[in-house]
Amino acid sequence: MKKLFTSGWKFWESEYGVSYEEAMSHVSEFEDVVIPHDYMITDPKNLYRDSTGWYKKSFELTEKDLSKELFLIFDGIYMDSLVYINGHIAGEWKYGYSQFILGISEFVRTGLNEIVVAARCKFPNTRWYSGAGIYRNVWICDYEKTYIPENGIYVHSQKLPDAESQETGLCDYKMIVTSEICSADNEKASVRYSLFDSEGKEITLEACDNDELLADLLPTTIESVNRPADVDKASDIQVGIYNVKGVSEWNIEEPHLYTLRVELQSSEGITIQTEEIKIGFRDVRMDPQKGFFLNGRNMKLNGVCLHHDLGALGSAYNNSAMRRRLIQLREMGVNAIRLTHNMYDPHVIALADEMGFLLISEAFDMWEGAKTEFDYARFFPKWHDKDVASWVRRDRNHPSVIMWSIGNEIYDTHSSERGQEVTRDLKSLVEKHDPLKNARATIGSNYMPWEMAQKCADILKVAGYNYAENYYEEHHKAHPDWVIYGSETYSIVQSRGVYHFPLSAPILSDTDEQCSSLGNSTTSWGADSIENCICKDRDMEFSMGQFIWTGYDYIGEPTPYHTKNSYFGLIDTAGFYKDAFYAWKSAWVSPDKDPFVHVFPYWDFNEGQLIDVRVCSNCPEVELFVNGKSLGRQELTHKPHSGNKIFADYKVPYEKGEITAICYDASGKEVAKDIHKSFGDTDKFVVEIDDRLAGFGCGKSDKSCYREGSFADAQLVFAEISAIDKDGNPVENASDYVDVAVSGGRLIGLDNGDSTDYDSYKAATRKLFNGKLLAIVLPEGPVDNVKIEVKKASTVPVRKVELTVKEGTRSLNSDTKTAIVQAKVYPADATDKKLVFRALNKNGTETNIAKISVIDEESGMCQITALGDGSFTLRYEASNGRDTVAVMSCLEFEVTGLGAAFLDPYGFIPGSLYTSYIGLVGSGNEFGVASAKGEETVITYAGIDFGKEGSDVITVPIFTLNDDAYDIEIWKGIPGEDGATLLKAAVYQKKSIWNVYQEDSWKLSERLTGVQTISFKAFNKFHIKGFSFERQLRAFTKIRALDADSIYGDTFTRTKNTVEGIGNNVTVGFDDIDFGAEGTRKVTICGRARAAANTIHLRLVKINENASAETGDTGAMETYDEAGTEIKEILEFPQSSEYKEVTFQIGERKGKWDITFVFLPGSDFDFDSFRFLK
Repeated sequence: MKKLFTSGWKFWESEYGVSYEEAMSHVSEFEDVVIPHDYMITDPKNLYRDSTGWYKKSFELTEKDLSKELFLIFDGIYMDSLVYINGHIAGEWKYGYSQFILGISEFVRTGLNEIVVAARCKFPNTRWYSGAGIYRNVWICDYEKTYIPENGIYVHSQKLPDAESQETGLCDYKMIVTSEICSADNEKASVRYSLFDSEGKEITLEACDNDELLADLLPTTIESVNRPADVDKASDIQVGIYNVKGVSEWNIEEPHLYTLRVELQSSEGITIQTEEIKIGFRDVRMDPQKGFFLNGRNMKLNGVCLHHDLGALGSAYNNSAMRRRLIQLREMGVNAIRLTHNMYDPHVIALADEMGFLLISEAFDMWEGAKTEFDYARFFPKWHDKDVASWVRRDRNHPSVIMWSIGNEIYDTHSSERGQEVTRDLKSLVEKHDPLKNARATIGSNYMPWEMAQKCADILKVAGYNYAENYYEEHHKAHPDWVIYGSETYSIVQSRGVYHFPLSAPILSDTDEQCSSLGNSTTSWGADSIENCICKDRDMEFSMGQFIWTGYDYIGEPTPYHTKNSYFGLIDTAGFYKDAFYAWKSAWVSPDKDPFVHVFPYWDFNEGQLIDVRVCSNCPEVELFVNGKSLGRQELTHKPHSGNKIFADYKVPYEKGEITAICYDASGKEVAKDIHKSFGDTDKFVVEIDDRLAGFGCGKSDKSCYREGSFADAQLVFAEISAIDKDGNPVENASDYVDVAVSGGRLIGLDNGDSTDYDSYKAATRKLFNGKLLAIVLPEGPVDNVKIEVKKASTVPVRKVELTVKEGTRSLNSDTKTAIVQAKVYPADATDKKLVFRALNKNGTETNIAKISVIDEESGMCQITALGDGSFTLRYEASNGRDTVAVMSCLEFEVTGLGAAFLDPYGFIPGSLYTSYIGLVGSGNEFGVASAKGEETVITYAGIDFGKEGSDVITVPIFTLNDDAYDIEIWKGIPGEDGATLLKAAVYQKKSIWNVYQEDSWKLSERLTGVQTISFKAFNKFHIKGFSFERQLRAFTKIRALDADSIYGDTFTRTKNTVEGIGNNVTVGFDDIDFGAEGTRKVTICGRARAAANTIHLRLVKINENASAETGDTGAMETYDEAGTEIKEILEFPQSSEYKEVTFQIGERKGKWDITFVFLPGSDFDFDSFRFLK
């Protein structure tokens, strides 16, 4: 019998490395917990702390119990776990995601027993948030001495030819069942099978003779089924083969399930064990030319990838939380899920069976090559066979599982031939436990463009491509026997309710550490747009479909920032829909089933601000109205090969009121509308309980559901808290802090989906994020008794800042260079009203064409001064007491008639400020830019003013996705154009740190002065954050005489490289020579005095009037102007037949000077160059 073993546990967290003996000395510090339990989630500011979680439980056993075979089953312990029973190590399990079955008979005794589990976590051990502890169910099993072990039953069904009735839709299948029998004394036993439909009606099983079909299947079945890793005494494998007639097939719309009852009977015919498993009859075909077929119907896999955490619950599994997520995904039209990048809780597989989702079950994110220091790679060589056995045996009978993914983005498959060996090994292990291929082995690879990964794909024949849609056609032609699909696509990041304008600007990152929900926050490796991602796969008949990254936000991997949770999801961690949810719904849900229209953004901006308004719908035509005025109808293209217009886009100057989107069916009839109204500050809060879970859960409404059972089965209440203004309009950018009080239950989590919010998930006070907050409640009685009260907290954040031009205009020019703008903060009683104004370009980086000055902080007034031509945005930023920006308000300005403003190379030029490019570029993290994968990219920056000083040393922060060497060329001008010069052929190679830029510096072949154009030429994908040049004082570099600001006098000749034949009264002048704070005491002149020694007068005029002149200990003749504004040095250059360098001592000079070299009558000098020395 298998029983839950989840109550009565106590927990204590220690530092990593604490021994069992030391942990037991802290018994008094252990606290009661319920299982599943994630101990890491309690502190969002410290989610990756090295530690050991100690779990302890006492339990009683009788003599009768000890007469049986006893096992513990852990559905998941994260990670590297040790199990102690009565003080002895009973077993260990390394992987944190696979099921762990432990025989305990030899360690237990009559009476009181004690189990202690140590979950040892050393970080980093994954690339996302893993959670820690016993985060899934624990079971105890007691069997007779002859028994069927856990996961010892294997079921395969195969549709019989011409067996489907056109009238009833029922089908005939052949069912093969194998059961392993373990016996300590080799007792003979038999197995009886019976099948029941969902209403309990028994279905006739017709035993089959050994026909031709069975001759092929039976030997493979018998020889390939293995035993659990800890059971080595299986004495028999019994096989039953039956014809099952008139069954309803399992499909995504009607997931019909049957119950297979397996009864183990002794030689006397007594039933000694009964197991029941849910199965489904379905026929899966993966066709290299036509894609995916389920029960003979060709269909696309409309899939999403998911990670395993449950937001505020962490990784502690709860079935109602997961069911809520699946309900939401089904609303979007999802029919398939890739469970990334590890085994999931068994409840999830059962839910997919029940709800009609197709699954890719995935095992590993790494093999022998590690991705993080303490990940599973350190255990893979010795443990992967045990984990594959645990994985496949547990889930192989589920109709929802259609693919076994043996790995995600495995570098081993790219780096050497060894990757092919491991691929074959894993494929063999998978098929050892699923020999009849209920699901196919596959892999999700981002290395598909290259040969080694293609060889691995050829072993599997079912090839998953991560972000490599551009190779589908080529590889389909080259490998017509491959089944191709997008195992991971999309990766466009967005924050719910955040909009970074304009849509045309690829703004990946900004100071608010949020991403734009307009669809313009695209990553360098992901899709270039939502539209292209939808339509590319839609239009490829041979592709089985795609799995977008991701369906839900998850904790960890917060690209492009270093915040708390990811931005990839179409739904945030709290379960609130982002705008992209509706874009994918428009592609995946038929208008016949659920016609809808969605318009965004919300409608609350600055008067006159230009807003990109986007409308999506699954209907063929939409129309946008602003305050009742139509802005025109637009057609959308959802049919294959009809185009990629998924959105209707409008540019609308904001005016207070409302926007309305209407969609029309093919006949032109209005079928749905969506309205957003302008709104004010929060007047009150609304609590709405999610009723989609009604009727699900544990089936109990009292405390025993939780305390005597498992948290995994507890029915939770999910309540959406939102804000409305005095007119009842949703306040869609509300950020109020609220206090939440619960009666009839216990508040176990608050979540708003905001990655930048580190307030505790377990606190009773949180803020709304763009108008929403989720409360999760564990009922302590009937669900209907749960009451939630919400009150405004004492802290009042800024919700909005209204910008108004008080003087001047938003169109600046040479006549009107300034404007005065006032910022008004809402609500008026906001706690933190600190003013920060910035002038930015369309990409959100600082502009050099305008300057902002705060006039009056109290009234929120600032003055804008135009400096150069172009467009810029005035932005007000409010932090609400945080280290990062929380609220941004923008207003566009235009400047004409002032001329160009140049870039400063000595500050920092962000990568996103490129002026042109050749090839493909993407948005880089932190206002950077990304080159293209596997092809040449040229990224150009024009209008860089190096001034007279100039520089030849550049520093570039770069982020690469791996540790490979990357070639990068730095050019003056644009490669391929006249006059372009290669300045440096560099190689960048550093150990990659995810999402972290690392600097490298190079000396160029030429010192750049004046206004220049710089280009970077890349040959593979990497991110450039930007670049800067070393500020070099040209006084201390070689300055050519030819580069003088002025040369005049009686006799001189300019040659290619020098000034020669300098004679009477010639003056060679150089303006604005800066000696800096350290100053100079020497000057070196390179020249030639062919006839005789030549006297040179060096004159220095201090640029600022506060300069002082000092006379040093010189070896040269010197005069000193007592007025202090002019210094003269006399330098005697010796006779020489060749160019030579001569160094002269001079008085110490600091700061900026104009200098001239004066040649008196009788001179005959050839002047090459000079430089000053420190």
